[in-house]
Amino acid sequence: MHMERQRVQKETEKKNRNRQSTFKTAA
Repeated sequence: MHMERQRVQKETEKKNRNRQSTFKTAA
């Protein structure tokens, strides 16, 4: 259960990073 939470957190971080990159590119 704890490992699953860590994995989900990593995925969220990746999404956030991708979103930031998109904003930077669009800006």
